Amino acid sequence: MDIKLREANKAMGSMRIPIVVYIFCLMWIVYFLDFLIPGSLTSWGIQPRSLSGLLGIVFAPILHHGMWHILSNSIPLLVLGILLHVGHKQDQLKIIIGICFIGGIGTWSFGSTAIHVGASGLIMGLWSLLITSAIVNRSPLSILTGIVAFVVYAGFLFTVIDVRAHISWSSHVFGLIAGFLIAKMLDKRQ
Repeated sequence: MDIKLREANKAMGSMRIPIVVYIFCLMWIVYFLDFLIPGSLTSWGIQPRSLSGLLGIVFAPILHHGMWHILSNSIPLLVLGILLHVGHKQDQLKIIIGICFIGGIGTWSFGSTAIHVGASGLIMGLWSLLITSAIVNRSPLSILTGIVAFVVYAGFLFTVIDVRAHISWSSHVFGLIAGFLIAKMLDKRQ
């Protein structure tokens, strides 16, 4: 299995288009499909501590509750995803899967009983990965992408302490933790 993931990651890493562009397009396609399909696709998000809610780890990043939600996730996802593509081209698929999995498991384990959807956990993970990579890797490219990520989105830190009912603080916190852990794992590998 690891060989197949490595081959897929290598193929995706050699692409000129960042992987997040595909995720971005998929998010918007799913958002518009949600209007056409009776019921709500957001019910496929992460449902903490329920067996069926584990499927949400896969689907949550591409599901959004409304126009404001998807708009507020779209630009940061693209910007940070492009920075990821620039600094971690060969590892971007592994990184995205890892952030979604680790962040999703954290949200599933400790999140409120609400259904959690949106790309904000992935976004927070990308943000913390880029900053952590700048600190631990110290290559000029890592430092540059980390500084840009920090300067442009330093306000993300405030979303970690935002406990309003419609904000998934757990997705933000565990996405942040996931990005940090993956950056440390990548550094140990090099």
